[in-house]
Amino acid sequence: MRKLMSIFAVALLFAGCGDDEVDHRALWRVVNRSGHTIRVVPPPYGNFSTVAYDRGTEWELRLEDYGTEYTFEMFRQECWRDWAEGNISFEVLSEDGTVLARWNYSGRNEPGKQFFNPSSWRHTVDESDFEISHTWLFEILPEDLD
Repeated sequence: MRKLMSIFAVALLFAGCGDDEVDHRALWRVVNRSGHTIRVVPPPYGNFSTVAYDRGTEWELRLEDYGTEYTFEMFRQECWRDWAEGNISFEVLSEDGTVLARWNYSGRNEPGKQFFNPSSWRHTVDESDFEISHTWLFEILPEDLD
């Protein structure tokens, strides 16, 4: 019995020594809800699922890292890395290349909807014992397009 208790105690000790870090994931999604076919000018860095898209399709950036907690500002850091603040913008174009909307990083704190201001994005967090997932959603609406 004593031997069985010792084996059980050692097994419990090893079970408790697992890796306590959780996997962090982040997703920034831009969804076209304008009712028009549009194009976005992609940031200089990052892997993006689509650049030109029709109604309802989306453009997104995914980041995954073990142990890194994501913040909204990491989106700018990942996509525009070393760009000067005054040169950072996100543009929406018509099919013929006309600029329909432009948001500048330097104007992120101005009134109204701002692409680079986290308050203009819907943020959700899903947590489990092994993973924390952040999702930021920015919807391009008809009123966003001039």
